[in-house]
Amino acid sequence: DQARRWLKDDSLYVETLRWGFRLFPLNAYFFPRLMDYYTQHRQYQDALNVVDSALAVDPSSNLFCYAKSTVLFNLERYDETIAMSDSLIAVCDTVPDPYYIAGTAYLNKALQLHPLRQKKQLKATYQHARPYMERYRQLAPDQKQKWGPALYRIYLNLNLGHQFDEIDLLLKNN
Repeated sequence: DQARRWLKDDSLYVETLRWGFRLFPLNAYFFPRLMDYYTQHRQYQDALNVVDSALAVDPSSNLFCYAKSTVLFNLERYDETIAMSDSLIAVCDTVPDPYYIAGTAYLNKALQLHPLRQKKQLKATYQHARPYMERYRQLAPDQKQKWGPALYRIYLNLNLGHQFDEIDLLLKNN
């Protein structure tokens, strides 16, 4: 990292990371840095290619699965994001991030729907998002800035007065 900054040569840095990842796909150095680089530069398809290569080596890696769910989310492939998050939750249901990713994927799907023409589908999408965000809240109570607005939107759109009032008050007192 320091050498790259000193040389100001991203292409050499990325090529070194690719080379290292190809030779040592399970090494803790190359994969996260390569994923960070591609994500920071919004090169999500390249990130997906890397994570798919990593999963070919170790399909049971929670790190690789989580990285794939995040990349799929960034590519706006929300159904695949949810499926990947669900597989992570099935393995370990006490890690908060897959709940947040899946819940947010449902919320983004809701934003793609027309509120007047797709009322039933919109309501169903918010209903699907609700348990993910509520579980995320339980597992990560200190992440109010993430689950608060999400639950606010869910409760508002599902017309859940009591829950909405609680979140509204919580957010106003922040």
